Amino acid sequence: MANSGSSDNTPPWVIEHALNQIGKHPHVDTVGPVEISPDGIYVASVSIRTNLPTAWRAAGKSPTGVQLVEQAVFQFPPDYPANPPLIYLRNDFNRSLPHIQPGDPEDPVEPCYLDGDPRELLHRQGIGAIVNQLVYWLERAAKDELIDREQGWEPIRRDSIDDYAVVEHSSLRQLVRKHAAFRFLPVEYVKFIGPVDAQRPGKGYLFYGSVLPEPVSVNRKSLGDLRVSQTSSKGFQFGESIAIFATPGKLPSGDPYICDQYLPETVTNLSMLVQQAHRYGCGKELEDALTHLQRQTADIPTVTQSIPILVILCARRPTHLIGSSSDLELIPYLLETPAPMFTDDHAAIPVHPVALRHAISPQLLRDVSGINTPDDRILVQLGCGSLGSKIALHMARAGLAPSVVADNRTMSPHNAARHALVPSKERFNILWMVPKAEALADAINGLGQSAEAVNVDAVSLSANKKRLWKVIPKKAWAVVNATASLAVRDTLG
Repeated sequence: MANSGSSDNTPPWVIEHALNQIGKHPHVDTVGPVEISPDGIYVASVSIRTNLPTAWRAAGKSPTGVQLVEQAVFQFPPDYPANPPLIYLRNDFNRSLPHIQPGDPEDPVEPCYLDGDPRELLHRQGIGAIVNQLVYWLERAAKDELIDREQGWEPIRRDSIDDYAVVEHSSLRQLVRKHAAFRFLPVEYVKFIGPVDAQRPGKGYLFYGSVLPEPVSVNRKSLGDLRVSQTSSKGFQFGESIAIFATPGKLPSGDPYICDQYLPETVTNLSMLVQQAHRYGCGKELEDALTHLQRQTADIPTVTQSIPILVILCARRPTHLIGSSSDLELIPYLLETPAPMFTDDHAAIPVHPVALRHAISPQLLRDVSGINTPDDRILVQLGCGSLGSKIALHMARAGLAPSVVADNRTMSPHNAARHALVPSKERFNILWMVPKAEALADAINGLGQSAEAVNVDAVSLSANKKRLWKVIPKKAWAVVNATASLAVRDTLG
């Protein structure tokens, strides 16, 4: 923890040491002056030489606008070095480059200079490594080499965004057709209203939403039925809303509309969002969706609260996105509007960028587990106890859950000592004492897969072939016996 500075704003020794190390970097010309904000943040200006090629030195900048000497601002938090400094560039730095965090066009530019956690880099290699990364970022920005197109298209950065929406990317991409269109999707959300108010002066809450991929029709009745729960004592507010999904179409030539340039992520209001949508080829579709909502809510007196609405723009890129086989990028935003929705003054409606999170799905789990090929074969597991539950859940976490789980026993309190599932504290653990197969199947369903629960004694299957083939289909590629029962082993034999 940093010691507090003296009354003359002299930085604590840990920050003085950091500034000294920064000043020793071969690409740093000057460090300072140092200022302190009312909330204890020390701010230092750092002049960095970008080592531009000779052909660009006469002009003093590169074709992308990176100057021969760039001024960077290091903002050291009060708890430095527990957390690293934030780094900002000048306000008019080229925002059309990749690896830049979203921000207001009037604010300084925040570069995404590291593919990872800067805090871990600071603790592993020190402040000098952060300066190295910044210098490397600036030099690549000067040459327009921040990404390798052969690796794919770099998605728009959302690293510093706390609001997020969970969505199954593949399901949304399947809604994209040859012609431009908009669709309404149902959203379940929770707001957290509390201490974050000071951090969210324009919004006053954190937003977490789940987007369902099945389009719905939106009319006066459905909008009038939207309700928001009362805020709980812990600051949570649950509700249901909608998302507008706008997708691009074709050019007059018949070719697909492709956005092959990075656009500055500076959207702060609805007017700017519509302009951005036009650049992605889905602007008219967004305008049509807004007009539809405005007309449907013009005379609805029952919608008395402001409603958070997600807007997901779809941009078709010239190549696949990094980490994906698709060339369709999903770019989400959040706005809030009372009824009647969307007055003509779009510039008066604030808009905030939102981060997308992948919904749990077999493909996501396979990707994270490094499994490259899908596996739709049927796996049957007999035994859902201590061993069986661990096997089934490990398989499910790899996106390869068993299709059938069978056990004739029920859960018991002593199972908690070794079972992979965790009992609930509510109602004296009564809810825990359910059939083992059903409890395990519910857990597998929570991992985005389905398993049929069969409450059966495997030994009895030998006397009923019809039931045997129902529990163990002929198409099954394997049967896992996790029962530790010699009788079951002999029956299978």
